[in-house]
Amino acid sequence: MDILNNKVKSTQDETRFETQNVGLYGYDSTATQWRRLVCDSEGKQKIEATLELDSSGLAKEATLTDGTQKAKCMGITGAGLQQQILVETNGSSIIGGGAVKTGADSLSNTTHLLTSTNGGILCGNTVGDGSGTATSLKTASDGSVHVVVENSDNVLIKGIQDGTTTQKDAKTNSNGDLRSALIGNTIKDGTGDNYYVLVDSDGKLQTSGGGGGGSTQYAVATTGMATGTGTLMIGSASGSAKEVNVSSAGSINTKATELQNEGSTGNLNPAAGTSMAPGTFSLVVDISNMREGSVLYNDSSTSSFDGLDIEVSADGSTFYRLDGLFPFVSGGVRTAFRSVSLHGLTHLRLENTSSSDTYTSVSATVVGCP
Repeated sequence: MDILNNKVKSTQDETRFETQNVGLYGYDSTATQWRRLVCDSEGKQKIEATLELDSSGLAKEATLTDGTQKAKCMGITGAGLQQQILVETNGSSIIGGGAVKTGADSLSNTTHLLTSTNGGILCGNTVGDGSGTATSLKTASDGSVHVVVENSDNVLIKGIQDGTTTQKDAKTNSNGDLRSALIGNTIKDGTGDNYYVLVDSDGKLQTSGGGGGGSTQYAVATTGMATGTGTLMIGSASGSAKEVNVSSAGSINTKATELQNEGSTGNLNPAAGTSMAPGTFSLVVDISNMREGSVLYNDSSTSSFDGLDIEVSADGSTFYRLDGLFPFVSGGVRTAFRSVSLHGLTHLRLENTSSSDTYTSVSATVVGCP
């Protein structure tokens, strides 16, 4: 003990005071002496040391930038060498440049994901067992896969039963054509009840008089069809619905109670003002909507004894003489009138047949009815 105390005394290099100091000491093996451990102004122990880490088995690619730890992701090649995994600028991993290992097959052999020369993944094969040529899958613009059914392949088409989640096999006829049914709905927006559309034994579509708008069927007022439900042609008689009358042969019976008059006053006046020189014509009138017509004529040439021709046409260009007008003096003017049958004709005009007289103050009209 004395030897230890003497050694302590001989190695102390701090000034000693009257008060008792208690310190924490450590042994300096280099100087073979004890030294007091040092603290900072806050009493925290100061430690000065060099730490060594054996990193021979670690990847040394970690870097510190802006105080954030960043590390490179490494992989092992088939030869057992480390290789950095590449990423795009947005951080997505780059896969390509050859065969990429993806797992193991049934024999625990490492398998590879094949890529094309531009880095695209080859996910398909020209042979079902994978022994053919590796190819990319073809997709539509929305990413859905294109599927081509070969003639030798057996494909079962299924659908969902209406109103349920039950799958049903699609049916075909003896030729393999897909069979389908035409279904209608009681409400046009499809929210009503579904029904099969009916056809007769010949496949002709059957319809009713409803027309989708809830129209009313009227019973015929004859004894033979007093309870008939056939669809009728309906007309209006002073606001009341009446069926259209037909003959025994099915022809519509008609009765004219009011006809529309056609034509207007002065529509046959001379083409040049109110005078008609010898050999000249009146205006041409369209009479295609007239079956019967009347021609009325006046002029002031009371000294003339010549007349006019009524000419008609079936095409508006070639005219033929239909009848003649022979005016007579009455009430200080010359006047004439003629009723004509115009069936199938389209145009009518007047011609001054005099060789010398010009008719003045001419007023001519053709009127008729269908």
